[in-house]
Amino acid sequence: MTRKSGSPRAQRTITVPAILHPRRLAWAALVVVTVVVAVMFVVVPATSWFELRSEVESRRSELSRLEAETVRLEQRILDLQTDEEIERIARSEYNLVYPDEEAYAVLPPPVLAEAGVAE
Repeated sequence: MTRKSGSPRAQRTITVPAILHPRRLAWAALVVVTVVVAVMFVVVPATSWFELRSEVESRRSELSRLEAETVRLEQRILDLQTDEEIERIARSEYNLVYPDEEAYAVLPPPVLAEAGVAE
């Protein structure tokens, strides 16, 4: 594209480089806008998808752990409904005995109060 300067005396021709031509600049701007929009609609959702995938895996492992805990607790409930388990807990945790039995407790050895006493 050529332009003539505004002064009639000095008729000079100014050549504008092809890269700065308005149509080329419009196409370049269109390409840039298209790339930015593509990045917004492809890269950003993909990143969110990977984050959600990680979250799903985390929740699945937590669910698996909770299901195992539920099974364990359900078995504990069944155990606590038996006479044998009730008796075992009464004897071990509460030191209970039947009326015709005697309970004995073994005490630990006494701790010497003085540090200088030799054995």
